[in-house]
Amino acid sequence: MRYTLEFFESVLGDDAKTLIKELKTFQDQLGNLHDTEIAINLLGSYLRTGEWGSAESEKVSGNMKFSGGAEGIEAYLAYRGEELQTLLNAFPDAWEKIKDESFRKRIERAIKNLFTEKVY
Repeated sequence: MRYTLEFFESVLGDDAKTLIKELKTFQDQLGNLHDTEIAINLLGSYLRTGEWGSAESEKVSGNMKFSGGAEGIEAYLAYRGEELQTLLNAFPDAWEKIKDESFRKRIERAIKNLFTEKVY
């Protein structure tokens, strides 16, 4: 949606710029959630196995291969866990803005500009 609006931004009118900005903010929030979740999974797997990206070997062996000196990794994992919770707490408000009827109406108005603008 965002990229389509950006492509037609010049003919959709001024409201399209605001819509694009709001969609970008929402898209960034989703990206941050995803990145944090991936980091947590990678760090947890590393602490359990001592290897990066070793989820399959972890399932097979079930043995902890990493020991000692993990305080920094554990601290970073805790930080990312707190970050994930903050992002999850903020998500309902961000989603509400996008699913709100007024957001759809603003998109409709922007698209209607395509049919009401006179091209010279």
